[in-house]
Amino acid sequence: MGGVLTGAMLIAWATEVLSFFLSRGLAFAVLALLQVLPEFAVEAVITTEAAINPDNLYLVTANFTGANRLIVGLFLPIVFFMAAYRARKMGEKIGHIQMPVESSIEVIALITATLYSFSFVFRGQVTLADSVILIGMYAIYLVIIYKLPPTEEGHEDLPLVPRTIRKQPIGRQKMIVALLFILGGTLLFVSVHPFYTNTIALGLAIGIPAYFLFQWLAPLLSEFPELVTIVYWGKTGRAQLGLTNAISSKVNQWTLLIAMIPIVYFIGTYNVGRPDWSLNFDDAQQLEVLLTAAQGMFAAGCFMNLKLHRWEAWTILGLWAIQLIDPLVDPYIYAQFPNLPYFFEPSSHLANPHPAYLREWITVIYLILTPIVMLAPKERFGAVHGFIHVWKEHFSKGKVLTDAERHPSPGH
Repeated sequence: MGGVLTGAMLIAWATEVLSFFLSRGLAFAVLALLQVLPEFAVEAVITTEAAINPDNLYLVTANFTGANRLIVGLFLPIVFFMAAYRARKMGEKIGHIQMPVESSIEVIALITATLYSFSFVFRGQVTLADSVILIGMYAIYLVIIYKLPPTEEGHEDLPLVPRTIRKQPIGRQKMIVALLFILGGTLLFVSVHPFYTNTIALGLAIGIPAYFLFQWLAPLLSEFPELVTIVYWGKTGRAQLGLTNAISSKVNQWTLLIAMIPIVYFIGTYNVGRPDWSLNFDDAQQLEVLLTAAQGMFAAGCFMNLKLHRWEAWTILGLWAIQLIDPLVDPYIYAQFPNLPYFFEPSSHLANPHPAYLREWITVIYLILTPIVMLAPKERFGAVHGFIHVWKEHFSKGKVLTDAERHPSPGH
């Protein structure tokens, strides 16, 4: 655990300094990629095992849906609550966190990837063609944020370590940043994986169901680096950076992580003599993907006005927490109301198969709330207008935004 904490802090400090040389969005894209490397490793192992043994196919969706729902359902609210707590200690009260206009790029990237993810549900599969499309989406996203300007000069408000690095000569700063990224990324990769494998082995040994382990416990362990840096941004009074960190990780996983799955699956099936270009989902897996896509769309809708409001943070957290108890509540609902209608067939891997009522109901709630949060605010479609503004400023005229435009303070 000490290696995870150390590695996460090293790359967080490196990201802060890197944003003075590259755009802040690109710096956070690098941060997110390093943070999710353990998650990529875990998903690759699960997918390879599924390619060898088709009975394990149901576990493939468990890990990446659990990880994505964790980022949105827990990490985003944590950012708001830490900002609210810090403001309250200073005698203030905030009703929302205002994101910089440049964050519209991350929001639009999240919306695009999430909209595309609904096709996995309708088709009931993810294929190598999806891998190409998702990698292309991420590449376009990187190109756009690469062209944005770096953070304006100044390091007085930085925490001690990045502030100290910024006082060094430019060449030395770049060398230190590179070393921090290499060392931090290595620490994360070598520390999280043994921690993950040992915990999973212990869970299986004491009888915890495999699907629960891979959907909730495994992502919590592999996503721990993001939690560390998000708490760091919150404690140092930079909630906007915490939101950017979480959204960047979500975009990374909803594109590159899913893109990796058909590639690894094809290689695994090819090695056992039955190459398969697509990975098919059963009803239960389709519901998991649909719920995750609906949750991501609701979160994107919340950010459509480049704000995260208090009620939105509580709603995101509450709905995520409710679906956590789905396995405990659904058997009781089924026993009391056996004729209650449902849309997706229960998983055949359950000891006592029963419909996932809570998951279906919460999915519907997400889909109902999404247009409400998109259309209700006065600043509706602010992220779209912001994206157009950033595009015109940086791709048409080359004008650099002022610091106030780029990084507004949290709203009240």
